Amino acid sequence: MNHSRFRLRSSVMTMATVVATAAAVLVGSPAHAAVSGTVVRQPAAQGDTVYAIQVNVLYERNAPTTQWRIEFDLPATSQVLPWSDLGWARSGNHWIGTFFAASPMRAGTRYTAFLLVYGLADPTNCLLDGIPCTYIVLTDTEPPTTPANVVATRATYPAYGTSVVLRWSPSTDNFGVTGYEISVNGQVVNTTTNTLYILANPSATTTYAVRAFDRVGNYSGYGIFVLPPA
Repeated sequence: MNHSRFRLRSSVMTMATVVATAAAVLVGSPAHAAVSGTVVRQPAAQGDTVYAIQVNVLYERNAPTTQWRIEFDLPATSQVLPWSDLGWARSGNHWIGTFFAASPMRAGTRYTAFLLVYGLADPTNCLLDGIPCTYIVLTDTEPPTTPANVVATRATYPAYGTSVVLRWSPSTDNFGVTGYEISVNGQVVNTTTNTLYILANPSATTTYAVRAFDRVGNYSGYGIFVLPPA
């Protein structure tokens, strides 16, 4: 059986297919193994104290084992917040996450697991089934796509009276859209996670603008609609 080094492969949650910057922290070069995979830190907003890691595991050959294990060290000021099907054990600064399967691993079997790390430090001494990992940090500089089909229409609702309903088509982003910023005549009025927003009815020609943003603060271009007076 061939050993292989961990390689980065962006997948959504599901990982991104475009990576602006990657920094390798740990590299190992084992000789033989049935399992291979990637350990990838996803982008986080500047100053965040929690970040996500995705572990992608592939069994390239049949293996008699019914479990796999990821382990690493974190400083005492950091800790793991379990997110998916990994059982965690901690000894001092050393963390071990184990996945238990119902049957032995077959060639082509894939697993994806997530974990949250509380703290700013990256894991060190990473191992997957005893094989040294290449740990990769992703950064996100790609903005979401511009909201399309922006349309403002007048409507009357019991709770709102005569209002304007602003609608648009969803934007997309390599790491996911966080929300949309709404502007009226060049002034930001609010943000929303929806693709519909209700505003007070204007008495004059009004320009509505919508732009998407992601978690790290990348903004799309504006989708614009001009509504004339009634």
